[in-house]
Amino acid sequence: MKQVTAIIGLFVVTFLLALGGNMALLWMHRDTAAAPAALAAASTAAARDSAALSDSSASGRDTLRHIAAVDTVRLMADTLSQIRAQLASDLARMSALEKAMARKGEQVDSAKAKQRGDFAKMIDAMGADEAAKILQNLPDTETRQVLLAVKKRQAGKILGAMEPRHAARLMD
Repeated sequence: MKQVTAIIGLFVVTFLLALGGNMALLWMHRDTAAAPAALAAASTAAARDSAALSDSSASGRDTLRHIAAVDTVRLMADTLSQIRAQLASDLARMSALEKAMARKGEQVDSAKAKQRGDFAKMIDAMGADEAAKILQNLPDTETRQVLLAVKKRQAGKILGAMEPRHAARLMD
């Protein structure tokens, strides 16, 4: 909107200058009798010159706007390329971190499995009553894992030494 207002303002100023120039000429040559057709021709020529000046300046502004728009698009394309490169780098780094986390998770799972196996050997070596007292204080999922890891005969003795409701819940 500001651009349209500026163009209209330039056109009006140019027209008024041309008209003022014609009026000044008429004032200076007031003693000569100018024909009305000559005055009309001079006024038309001034208006035509004013419009041409306005069109050429508008055309120049359009060219400048076009150049500015092209520069802006190039800048945006460069910025987009930089963002894409950064995203690709971040994606590669995240992929490497995910693989590292998976390896660590496998190591932790392996360590827990070894620990459970060692714990199962200890439970297997102790009496059923003592093992039942210990296992009743563990979460049911861990107790099940330990009972599955010990010998079946020992697991049966341990379940027999537990409270019947707790043993039933473990077998469910």
